[in-house]
Amino acid sequence: MTLSVGSSASLMCQSSGDPSPIVRWWRGDMEVGEDDGGHLEAEAGGLLVIRNVTLDYDGWYECEASNGVGPEHRRAVFVDVLGRLLTHSQLY
Repeated sequence: MTLSVGSSASLMCQSSGDPSPIVRWWRGDMEVGEDDGGHLEAEAGGLLVIRNVTLDYDGWYECEASNGVGPEHRRAVFVDVLGRLLTHSQLY
């Protein structure tokens, strides 16, 4: 997925099972909480919202769905953040 600096995006991790799985999101080796400084928010139902993207949000995002019965399932997506290009007049 490619995003521009300042944009927003939603990533969905769909899962089903009995009992219903719990979905957790990871960015690198850190779990994303319900409110991660206002830029990342893991919501109920497997949705991850990324707001006001900066270059720091470039990288791998992984969702993990587990219901404690079978093996957990994981999916990953790479988020590529494109910065704003400087024009000649902005260099001086």
